[in-house]
Amino acid sequence: MFPPDNQPFREPYKSSLFVGRLNALNEVEQWAKAATPQKRLFNIKAPPGYGKTWLLKEAERRLAQPGLFPLEANASDLTTPETIAKWLEAKIALAKKNCAEVRGFDATVALSQMIRALAEDLCERCYPAYTPIVIVDALDDALEAQARQLEKLLLEPFWSNNCVRILVAMRDDHRLYSAVLRGGERLFPLTTLSEEDATLQLQQRASDAELKTPVPDDLLGIIPPYDWRTPGINSFLSRCAAANREASQPLLSADDLRACRRAVIGPQLDNYHDGYLVKLSQLDDTWTEDTFAQQCNLTVSEAGDIAQKFFTLGIVTRPDRVPNRRKIVDGLRELMQAEHKLRSQ
Repeated sequence: MFPPDNQPFREPYKSSLFVGRLNALNEVEQWAKAATPQKRLFNIKAPPGYGKTWLLKEAERRLAQPGLFPLEANASDLTTPETIAKWLEAKIALAKKNCAEVRGFDATVALSQMIRALAEDLCERCYPAYTPIVIVDALDDALEAQARQLEKLLLEPFWSNNCVRILVAMRDDHRLYSAVLRGGERLFPLTTLSEEDATLQLQQRASDAELKTPVPDDLLGIIPPYDWRTPGINSFLSRCAAANREASQPLLSADDLRACRRAVIGPQLDNYHDGYLVKLSQLDDTWTEDTFAQQCNLTVSEAGDIAQKFFTLGIVTRPDRVPNRRKIVDGLRELMQAEHKLRSQ
């Protein structure tokens, strides 16, 4: 049911369980349908656990409508020119089913040339014409060399056609490497769910015949100060609670919360840095690198290096962009505080 320790938690997307994010979805749809959007690349920015992958999946589902042609890709599957070519072959075949004017895949032709041809066919040769929407997930999970390769071999050739739109989602401190793509980028930050949507998410999961997770009243308030407004964390914890209830155990333990933290952040967080993250969660909600250094017997330089690692992982941010203040992102911070409280009991 759950990944091994420190491996990412990826719950399969299920449209009936998706809640909230209406503002983001409406913005994406308006952007996709706009005749000439000011920015053709829409980049959703959020910390881990905020539901970026599911938001992209829901956007793909809603954009499958006349005049739009979503082209979904997962960067984790596109790590070599060969896998990119295989992806392209499948998308060309799909496009040909909708439009006979689409030219077929030809292994003797350069990838960039075939991508430009596909964009041209969808935008100009098909009747009625389509607006291709290239949707890429997990770009921030790829190694730098792989991300640069994907942007160069796949995204930039699509970008060369002004008809094409690109939709991506990334952690806060990650960025696109391609200056060409960044020049047309619109950033859209996500926050945690509203209290109403958070409760609705738990209700939907409790009503699902397969999941059978506890109802909201059994979960809300049991691990303060965590407020159940972070959808990815909610998904993991509600599954833990269902398994524990089946085993006649307390719904959630400190170890469950630790496993959730490690799974949501993923394998990029090693044990060394996780130990300092735990210490940071026990400081005030906001802190400086000087305070971090003093509390953990580090030099300011060492504290800065560790904080930079956390920025890269998208789990520490600057509150209100104040230069010297730092904080663990909302949702994760309260989860860790709840874990500490359980261990102290």
